This record gives sequence, C-alpha cells and structure tokens, in this order.
Amino acid sequence: MEGELEENAAGLAAPQAERREDTPVAVDEEAMLLLLKHGSRVPCRIVDLSLSGCRMSTPERFLAGVLVRVEATFKVCGIAFRFNGVTESINGQNVVGIRFTDLTSRRRDELAEVLCEVAAENAAKAAKQLAGEPAAGEAPPQYQPQPQGPYQPPQPAGAPQYQTPPPQVFVRPYAPPPEAPASGLPVWVLTVLFALAALGVIAGVVWIAGYFHNRPETKPSAATESPAAKPGAATNPLQRYIEISGVRFAEDPKHKDKTVVQFVVTNHSDAEIEGLGGNVTIWGSTRKSEEDAQGTFTFAANLKPMESKELTAPLNTKMKIYELPDWQNVTTDVQITSPGGSAGSPAR
Repeated sequence: MEGELEENAAGLAAPQAERREDTPVAVDEEAMLLLLKHGSRVPCRIVDLSLSGCRMSTPERFLAGVLVRVEATFKVCGIAFRFNGVTESINGQNVVGIRFTDLTSRRRDELAEVLCEVAAENAAKAAKQLAGEPAAGEAPPQYQPQPQGPYQPPQPAGAPQYQTPPPQVFVRPYAPPPEAPASGLPVWVLTVLFALAALGVIAGVVWIAGYFHNRPETKPSAATESPAAKPGAATNPLQRYIEISGVRFAEDPKHKDKTVVQFVVTNHSDAEIEGLGGNVTIWGSTRKSEEDAQGTFTFAANLKPMESKELTAPLNTKMKIYELPDWQNVTTDVQITSPGGSAGSPAR
C-alpha cells in the first residue's frame, strides 16, 4: 500500500513542471502589497500563486478597487519575489486577485521552479494524509476502554460545584529604587543655618525697633539754646515780614577760635522798621539726626520798606567751624525781640 502511495505522489508532482500558467498553487506566506498611486503599504498573506498572478488576503476590507497598479512582495521557499501587477478581482471583500505585468523571462523561470517545488510539497502532504487512513482488508482498531477512576457519588441538584483553586503566584512586593546620594550639605546642617538666619533677622528687627523707640528727641543744648525761643515767648507782629537767608560761617578775624555768621536780613513789609532786633537759631542736618541746633546769634538793624541788608554777627556755639554743616544743609528759626531797640550784640 505504501508503494502505491509513493507512486501516486510522484505521479502528481511530475506533471507540475509542465503545468499551465493559469493553474494556481496553494501558498500560505506573509506578503506586502504596495499601492503605487497612493504610496501606502498593506500587510497581507498570499493565498495562491501562479505564473500569471496571485491572490492575497488582507486583514481588512480592500477599498482600493480593481484595475489599480500595485507591487506585490513575498517570499516562497526562501526566495524573495517582487512583481508589478494590476488588481483584477475582489472576492469576499478582503481577497484580492492580482495579475502580474512586466514579468521578465529570468524571474518567470525562477517562479516556475518555485511553483514546482511547492506543488511537490503539497502532493507529499496529501500522500501522508492518505497514508493515515486504514487500508482495505485490515482489521479496524480495537476499542480500548478508558481506565475508570474511583467512584464519585452524584451531587444533589443545586449543590455548589467544587472548583479547583487557582494556582498561587508569589508576587514580590514593590521596592522603590534606592535614592541617589544627595549632593551638598547634609539636611541637619541646612536646618541649623536656616534657624540661625531666622534668629538673626528677628534680632535685627527687634534692635531697630528698640533703637527708634528709645531714641531721645533732638534738642538744642543749653549752650546753643536761643533765649528768644523759649516756650511762652510772645510773637512780635513784625516777625512774619522778616526773613533771614544766605547763612554762611567764617572765622572771626579778631578771635581765631571763634566763629561769625554772615547772613542777609530782608524786610518784606511796606513800612520802615527802625531798631529791629531779634534772636536766630541755626539748625543743620547731620548724620545723627535730621536736624540739630548748631548755634544762635542776635542781630539789630534799621530797614527801609522792601530792603535787604547783609550783616555779620558772632555765633554762639561750642562747635568748631569745620564741624558746622554746609550752607545748603542749614535752616534758621527767627524770633523778633524788639522793633525799637537792640537785643544783645548788634550785627554789623
């Protein structure tokens, strides 16, 4: 029987060398279909193959239609092929029939050899399948009873069926990756530094608040206090018309250790003032305070209406001339004492 099967297989393979080109051979290989017009690729599988064309199965519905130029790429028996063709039919929405074009004689001969090999393999498979059936005249296989297990009593209706528990799988608990060593100072050092910085800021705020809260008010010293500026002194009606300006300091030519003040007194009224006298306190801006009393002087003069005079008077102060402020940092406080007599040392 086996000899007859081998002769049938050889008989089926021999005519394949002279088979007609339109007779397809069953093939099941991966392939790629390139739509030349769109440039898109469609992965598919080749179903059958002949010298004139092939059929390919696409995973989805083929929507390109027929008479579309394509390029089919596949590999059969370890040999790669790439043929240009045209779609001719669509069967079942995802099986495309392709007719090869521009097939050279060399590639045609290679394809013919491959088709013969595939046809021979298919015939050998068919012969093996036939060999698996029992031959005529042979006894059929005897029935072999299956071994019986232990008796299992029937379960009552509605009773829960025993189910084999699923296998236990050990899952290792998640462990986070080790942290990379931090660069720079340790955390405790940074904590101490931040605490010290905060204490320093708080101490500075407290010191500044206490300094300004306990700072004594700036008052002129007794040596420079103007006797005319004492509280309760009456204001002369002519005081609003008298202005002291242009204050400058210079050494006394007669006493080098003393200082004189040069200034301009102006009468802003329309009346003549005779025997005008007054006390002047000089205030100056220093680094210790916004304004501080620098000294006092008195003056006496006769002024016509709208008249200004430049006068010189000795300055009552304990400060040296180089300790006095510049003219742009000086202001004056005038107290008119007499519109008819002198007050102290008259100004010259």
